[in-house]
Amino acid sequence: MAMKKKFLPLLMAGMVVVGTTGLVNADTTTTTVTGNDTQTLQSSVTVSGSVTTNQGVAPDGKITVELPTKMAFAVDQKSNVVGGTYTVKNSSKEAIDVYVAEFTKTSGDINVVETLNGESTRADVKLELTGNGNKVNLASSQLNNSPDGIKVANNIEGNNTGNITLAGEAGKKEDSSGVDQNGASAEFNMVFKVKKHS
Repeated sequence: MAMKKKFLPLLMAGMVVVGTTGLVNADTTTTTVTGNDTQTLQSSVTVSGSVTTNQGVAPDGKITVELPTKMAFAVDQKSNVVGGTYTVKNSSKEAIDVYVAEFTKTSGDINVVETLNGESTRADVKLELTGNGNKVNLASSQLNNSPDGIKVANNIEGNNTGNITLAGEAGKKEDSSGVDQNGASAEFNMVFKVKKHS
């Protein structure tokens, strides 16, 4: 079961950016108070809160979504890619869309490629994320050229769930001195954006 992290972002910005590590950047606006060391200094802080309905649904104007914080895939000796299906839970009243905004390699020797060819080995993987009718090639140059990224899940209704599937295919060229002898591994970072459905 994929680890999940609940978060309750404000809809003020119209979108939420969530990394696969599950970290959400909160508003870190600060103020500096200055005075003499004989004075008592004070600062006002605005604290926002919300309470869900008795069905666990976020109040109007808020989005609450559970996203996977880890995903994995494996390539076997016959170049089959085994991925997984992950749940997106929308605990909001409003329908949402989920976008893949970024996918980058952080370490390792697996290459996620847009297309495979006759020179592709098992360390070259065409990796895709599929939602309800939408498919995102994770090596697509569109990910970095679109302000929202590419929509992977469309119109997940309020107080409902949707699925995202990680799958793909790998190259078949033999590489006796490389991946065929030593295997390969890599780490990647993926960023989702969540927006109210429009």
